[in-house]
Amino acid sequence: MPETQSSDYIIFRKCVYNFFWNIVDDEFGERAKAYNEDLYYKSRLRYADNRLGRYRGLLFEEIVCATVKDRFSESYFCTGCRIYINGARVIARYGEGDSNHKETIDIAGWDDKAYYGEFYECKISPERFGIPNYKYFIEIKKVLDANGVSKYVLALVSADAKENIKAQKEFIEDSDKECNIEFDLIGRENIHSILNYQIPEIA
Repeated sequence: MPETQSSDYIIFRKCVYNFFWNIVDDEFGERAKAYNEDLYYKSRLRYADNRLGRYRGLLFEEIVCATVKDRFSESYFCTGCRIYINGARVIARYGEGDSNHKETIDIAGWDDKAYYGEFYECKISPERFGIPNYKYFIEIKKVLDANGVSKYVLALVSADAKENIKAQKEFIEDSDKECNIEFDLIGRENIHSILNYQIPEIA
């Protein structure tokens, strides 16, 4: 690793280390409670382990977000968002009852001119990617294909090894026969590849 990159990594590592120690601090927990009391109790943020787990996931999303958003600086980009394609909201229903549905994705970017989009679900651990997430991927792909979108990225990104992400995908497919589509699996060993994606040039 070049000396400049090594220096940057050391600075980054120190920032992440300090960030995590700040999160498990009780004072940070009280600030989180004052900011959003409903979230504090719902996510049980009075416990340090829960605070660390929640914000570790958010930090990972931010890292992935930083590798994507510059491509969509002049188009559409959002996080934790609903997806609308030609005015129709993409929603996945599962189980019984209207309350069982999934309608948001962690990161989405769309370029109208190129008719191109990128859609990412981020999980520190691939085991957190469940049937609702998979069914939402199915709905996104179904609507994109129906609207003639041929170039897009639909991906599960995890901090774990790619082989473990693949194992979770196969586990879900064995558990629910309706879950069977192809999407990108991005693990810690190839997460840098997201930087190389490009919006297709318009002929």
